[in-house]
Parts: sequence; structure tokens; C-alpha cells
Amino acid sequence: MDIVPRVTTDLDFMDAYLEDTLPALAKDAVGRPLPKLLYWLLDARGKIDSLYDKGKDAEPVQALLAVGKTLMHGCPLIMWENDTSVPKLIRDHLGPTDDPAFLEAYKYKKL
Repeated sequence: MDIVPRVTTDLDFMDAYLEDTLPALAKDAVGRPLPKLLYWLLDARGKIDSLYDKGKDAEPVQALLAVGKTLMHGCPLIMWENDTSVPKLIRDHLGPTDDPAFLEAYKYKKL
């Protein structure tokens, strides 16, 4: 499952993805430095939680959150249930939904 469409909107998905992939990344990277992006992703939840507690009511934060709630993919996304399934087009949605026509209906699944 692709993490890119979820990075800005679904921290639970990111956490589950990283939990599954980090052991393989660490094993592969023995003796080599890990990319800075990986360090950022590893601590994204902690950074966001601490920033949230410190400044959640500040006006700039509220303005940023208001804009963030409107972010969505403008074009359809291609999704495969597994490596043998027929691809289907799904759309992004501005909130939780169980409708299989939308990205948010699909929770993280270890493949």
C-alpha cells in the first residue's frame, strides 16, 4: 500500500506502514546512513503530538488546520486490493467514509 497519498492526512496509516517496513529497512541499511526523511517520518507522530499540545489553540495553527482540512487529491487514484486484482479508480474524500469509492474507506493492510 502506498504511503504517499496518506502522509499529510492519516498518521495511523503512517504508523502502521512504518511498523511493518522499518525492520526490513534497518536490515538493508546496516553499515549505511539512513536518509533524513526516514528520521523525520519515524518521529512524525511524536513531533506533531508535542506541537499540538503546545500550540493547538494558537491562531496560526488554527488557520493552518483549516487549510489542511481542505487538502485532497484532485485526480483519481489507482488502487489494487492485491497483486492479482483488477485495478480500480478511487477518489479522495474530505473526511472519514466507508464508501469503497473513496481512499479513506481503505485501512492499512499488511501485504
